[in-house]
Amino acid sequence: MKQRKEKVTVRLTRSEKEYLEKQAWLAGMGMEPFIRGLIAGSHIRERPPEYWRSLIQQLSAIGNNINQIAHNSNITQSVSNAEMKETLALMREVWEMVKEV
Repeated sequence: MKQRKEKVTVRLTRSEKEYLEKQAWLAGMGMEPFIRGLIAGSHIRERPPEYWRSLIQQLSAIGNNINQIAHNSNITQSVSNAEMKETLALMREVWEMVKEV
């Protein structure tokens, strides 16, 4: 880990400081890492909404299920009607999630 020994003092107006704090909070970062990111030229975006984490986990689980069906189908060289229906249902579920966002 880098040891940061240099200190810079910057004077801001109250509104400037509040704005900086708000931007750091929106990015999900502390003030120091946020400022270092700005200095480094990083494009810092707002953190995604909390419900995205749940959506990503659900999509990942659905993707894993589809991959397992595909893997099984490749091994057996056949696809049952039940597997096909399950795959289509999972894909519809993904589509519904995406439409909600």
